[in-house]
Amino acid sequence: MFDELTQFLQQRSDHSDIARIGTALVDLEVDEFTNQFLQLGNKQVLFFEDVAAKRIPVVTNLLGTEERLLKALRIDSFAEGADRLLQALNPIPQRWANGAKPTPRPDLSRLLPRVVKRAACQQVVHVNRDIDLSFLPISIEQQQPFGDYVILRSVHGSPLLLPSRMSIRDGQTLSIQDHRVFHQLKREYGDKQIPVSLAFGGDPAIRPIAQTPIPHELDPFLVAGVLRNESLNLVRAHSVELEVPADAEIVIEGFLVLEQDDWQVRVTAITHRANPILAISTPAEDDACGRVLSRFHEKLLLPIAQQFVPELIDLRFSETGSAGSCLFVQVADEHSLQRLVGILQSFPLLEACTMVAVVFPNVDFSDDAAVWRSVLQSGTRFESMGGSNRVLIVAKTAVSSPRNPEIQSGVLKKLQSLGYAPADNTVDVTNEFSETD
Repeated sequence: MFDELTQFLQQRSDHSDIARIGTALVDLEVDEFTNQFLQLGNKQVLFFEDVAAKRIPVVTNLLGTEERLLKALRIDSFAEGADRLLQALNPIPQRWANGAKPTPRPDLSRLLPRVVKRAACQQVVHVNRDIDLSFLPISIEQQQPFGDYVILRSVHGSPLLLPSRMSIRDGQTLSIQDHRVFHQLKREYGDKQIPVSLAFGGDPAIRPIAQTPIPHELDPFLVAGVLRNESLNLVRAHSVELEVPADAEIVIEGFLVLEQDDWQVRVTAITHRANPILAISTPAEDDACGRVLSRFHEKLLLPIAQQFVPELIDLRFSETGSAGSCLFVQVADEHSLQRLVGILQSFPLLEACTMVAVVFPNVDFSDDAAVWRSVLQSGTRFESMGGSNRVLIVAKTAVSSPRNPEIQSGVLKKLQSLGYAPADNTVDVTNEFSETD
C-alpha cells in the first residue's frame, strides 16, 4: 500500500519502470523530451532530476500504461474497479434513474476521508510576500502549460475534483483552463470569492479519479477510499476553506476569478513538503494516458447505463482521434435512443466528448473502420444533443430483404472472376449481415 508519490515511484523503480534523466534541461524541454520519448515507443515513468537549475525534480508520464494505472487504483482489472465504484454510486443519482428502482448503498463510513491536523504537504508554508511561483521548474515567460488536479467546493459544501491545465502568469497568479463547472460555480457564489486549491502528487489514485465519470454530488475523496479500500487523509488548507490531500507534494491555494474571459487563480498560499517532487501531466502524454483511462471509463459507464437502457449492447471510445472525444454506442433498436441520450448527457465524463455515434447489431463493433462506415452511409442522422455542441450520429438501421443463397453464390463467383475477391474466398456471405427491426 502507498499513500504518497514517493512510495509509488519506489515501487515502479523496483520494477525497472522509471527512466531517470540526469541531464540538465531547461523548463520547456520537459514537454518536448516527454513527447519524443513516447514517440520512440518508450513507456517508463520519466524522472527529471535537474530542470531549470531548480531543486525540485519533475515527474511525467506517471500513469501512461494500463499496468501503472491499475497499480495506482489498487485493482487487478478495470472491471474490478468499475464494480467497486458502482457500490459507491448506489443509489444511482435520481437525475439518472428515470424511475429505476435504486439499490441500497452499502455502509461506506469506514472509507470516508479523515481530516488530520498535521500533514506532510504543509511542512513548508509561503504566504503574503513570500509567495513566488517562480520556485517551480515551469516557464513563466513562455506560459508553459502544466497540470495535475484542482479541488473546489460547491456552495452546498460538496468537494469537486477536476483535472487541470494551467500556466503561470506571474509570481502570484495562474491562468487555468476553462471548465464548465467554473461558470456554474460563479453563478452559485455570486459576489463571493470561489476558493480553489491546485494539488500535485500525493496518492497517485487521485489524478485518475479527477478524470473519472462520477456525479458531482458524490464525494471524490470517498471514491478514492472505495478504490483504495482505505480512507484518504485530508488536511484543512492553510488560507482557504477547503480540505486537500495530506500526502500531496505541493499545494497552491487561492481564489478563482474570471478576468476578460481568462480564468485565473489569485494565489493566497503555497505549501509543500520539505523536499517536494513536481508530478505533472504534459500535453505530450495526455493522449496516451487518456486512452488508458478511457478503457477504465468504458467498464464503468456500460453497467450504469444498462440499468436504465437495457437495449444498450456495448459502448467504447473510438481508437482514432483525440482520446475520449468520440463515443461509440451499440444498441438493439432505435426505440431506446431518447432514454440513452438522457443518460449520456448526465455523465461528467462526456463533458469532453464532442461526438456520440450510434450503431446497431449488424455492425462489427470492435472495428473502428466498420463503425465509421456504418455511420457515414446514406441515411445517417446528425442531431445536436440537448442543444450542446455535442453531435449525435445515428446510423441508418439495416433493413434487409431475405437473402437468396444461389444469387449470393453467383455474385461471389463473378467478383472472383473480376479479381475483386480471392479465388479461395470461403466467407459465408449468407451470414454477413443480420436483419434488424
